[in-house]
Amino acid sequence: MHSDRSRPEILRSPVRDVALTRTRVEIDATGGSDQALRSTSPSLVRESASAVLAVAHARLLTSLDAGRTPGEDAVSELVDTAVALVRTIPQLWLTHTATAYEDRLPAIAAALERQLSAHEHGVLSGELPYSLSVAEAEEPAVRMRHSLAELAGRDHGGINDLISVQSAAINLAALLVRAAGNITTHARASEAPEERIPALDRALLRVEREIAAQAQADTRPLGKANDVIGHHLARALRVCEPARQLDARAADGGALVAARDAWLDVAVHEYVVLPRSTRSCRHPPIDHTTRRWARRSPRLARTTCAARV
Repeated sequence: MHSDRSRPEILRSPVRDVALTRTRVEIDATGGSDQALRSTSPSLVRESASAVLAVAHARLLTSLDAGRTPGEDAVSELVDTAVALVRTIPQLWLTHTATAYEDRLPAIAAALERQLSAHEHGVLSGELPYSLSVAEAEEPAVRMRHSLAELAGRDHGGINDLISVQSAAINLAALLVRAAGNITTHARASEAPEERIPALDRALLRVEREIAAQAQADTRPLGKANDVIGHHLARALRVCEPARQLDARAADGGALVAARDAWLDVAVHEYVVLPRSTRSCRHPPIDHTTRRWARRSPRLARTTCAARV
């Protein structure tokens, strides 16, 4: 029996919540006649999917063009295109494998939500940004085009190719929804800047000073044979997580203190290791530009505050 904890929580983003809601409403309102689609040849459905892909790719690239200001209909066009992509996949499954359209559509819509939720998890953990790049738009479009080409000539079967087409289409639809969300909240499809309040800057400065003070107090001399970097990395790896699982919804002050102390301990060892490891590299991984970006990054600040404070 699987625990609920084994399933990642579905997260809704304030940046794209409106766009995703519109997308789901349009998908749920979509009607489809299995009988009508069954009489359509698989080759025509593939051609239709290729046409939808071309429109989706073009609209996404156009929305990401820094030299263009999104028009009044930009959000609606992106949402409509995402819906068209989602609708295309069950049509392909129906004509190639006789899988019922209405059985497949809800699963694909749910997969789109999970895709966007996974991205939101990445944003909250500091690993992913809300911003979008042209490179991100190219990858799923190229993959879907290739998979459709592989599917061509297979009027029946081609399960692996259908899975590849579905995966790429969901990824591309998620990018369309993200672009629509960025335009809705920040007027640019490629950007989603987040303001940082002065109180957070002051909190981060206090944490930085606390880490620096503890690192200074912890730099006891080691013998010549000892590796300072290895010593601190080994100690960081030995830091134990709190025995009690942290529940942010519960008023568990002891667990919060234990979690903070554990993260702070790891941060102190990283603080000692980083400058030494940078100096030992021919091409330092962190230069002054990276440091300046890190200090100004709202995402990094939010993550640091959430995870380590």
